[in-house]
Amino acid sequence: MLLCVVAITIATAVALSFRFAESASHNDKLKILVVDDHPLTRKGIRVLLSQEPDMEVCGEAESVNGAIEALEHCQPDLAIVDLCLKSSSGLDLVKHVALHHPAVHVLVLSIRDESFYAEQALEAGARAYITKGDGSEKLIEGIRKVLTGQVFVTDRIAARLTRACAGGLPS
Repeated sequence: MLLCVVAITIATAVALSFRFAESASHNDKLKILVVDDHPLTRKGIRVLLSQEPDMEVCGEAESVNGAIEALEHCQPDLAIVDLCLKSSSGLDLVKHVALHHPAVHVLVLSIRDESFYAEQALEAGARAYITKGDGSEKLIEGIRKVLTGQVFVTDRIAARLTRACAGGLPS
């Protein structure tokens, strides 16, 4: 599983370096779609990202269907997706984006237990998994890393995935 993520990351980094060189020449801001079923969370992320000079929220959605419409409308560079959405799972959206919008990167931002959901999100096509308890600095760091073609997880998730790949060595 991790080898697949690494291979995809390398291929994406090559494609992104061209894309960002092109967008930087036009002084375009990085467009971000925020998908969360809580209006207050969406607003907080919008306010946070408005403080970054090179980022803008191009759209918001509270459901998978709304996110699919927003993907077509605003054509984001990145989607921040919660796993708990109205009437569907954020994992369904992650899979949809990976299949139908491969140029759009997905960062999962969730309250859900990372020990179970992080690996599922990465396998579904997400480039990052951050919990809402990790703070705004981790979110900005994750966005920047994902948009440069990297995979981003917190140290806790990385340690757990490493132990799992090493045959479940004790922590």
